[in-house]
Amino acid sequence: LAKYKGKIEEAVQNAKKELVGIKKQPMKPPPQIKPRNFWVRLWLKEIGLPNLAEKFIMQGLCHYDDVVTDPIITDEQLDKVVQVKKLGERRKIQRAIQAILDGGEDGLKYVYRGNKKSKTMFKLAKLFDDSVAWLEAKEKEANATS
Repeated sequence: LAKYKGKIEEAVQNAKKELVGIKKQPMKPPPQIKPRNFWVRLWLKEIGLPNLAEKFIMQGLCHYDDVVTDPIITDEQLDKVVQVKKLGERRKIQRAIQAILDGGEDGLKYVYRGNKKSKTMFKLAKLFDDSVAWLEAKEKEANATS
């Protein structure tokens, strides 16, 4: 109002022009976030269940140790917690986990059926995930001490 020295009507009209007449800038689309290649994503893809990867990741089952260590995921947990509703899919996951446990290293013979290129990619992904988990643990440890 001080700008128009008491001319309220003129001030209101100019304010409308200044506020309503602003040209809107087009918003830039948000940057694409690439999903991380967690071990579980690669593993589920190899056993033919890539559609379940997000369900596992949402429950914090991302790395080899999250899925293949004691206590083993039960049928009930797969159904009620991870939301794998199809019995056949739950049984396939349980067989694949058991094969990994029985096969020693990573169960790569079962998962990859001898495919050397996939086996190498799988090992690199596991190494990457293990490195990320180690770095995250070190960062939490550093934050806790400071």
